[in-house]
Amino acid sequence: MPNTSPLTIQKFTKQYADVVIKMMENLSDFFSPETIDFAKKKLPKLYGFLAFEQERVWGFIVYECISLHHAKIYRMGVERSHQHQGIGSQLLQYTENALREQQITLLELLTLDEHPDYPWYVFTRNFYRKHHFDIVASFEDEGVVILKMQKSLF
Repeated sequence: MPNTSPLTIQKFTKQYADVVIKMMENLSDFFSPETIDFAKKKLPKLYGFLAFEQERVWGFIVYECISLHHAKIYRMGVERSHQHQGIGSQLLQYTENALREQQITLLELLTLDEHPDYPWYVFTRNFYRKHHFDIVASFEDEGVVILKMQKSLF
């Protein structure tokens, strides 16, 4: 059933780090225990946005500015019950707009390439392709091919 309540997007603050960690744990197909442990340390240093419906957080996106004109999406997730309803697109749009205001010209991210153990990443790759990200490089890490995707913001 589609979401009929109004969705609001708010800035991520470190007070919501535990909520994001819980969401990552709920999305364990996408976030490994090692990734979650690393996120626990890194989240307080990141920027981003949260998607709220009433008092409940349904999605998040966090990023870091890695140079004066370059940012990287660190993690993004939407609760399963609210996926494929445009929440991820809204979070990405808010992020891109905020980065443009800061004169960031290049946005990048890392995601997994095709792998039999991670078939659901086809949706992730397709989402970013739909939003005009291009694959610019790939490398192997522990038997998995990682894709570097980028998008120009201007």
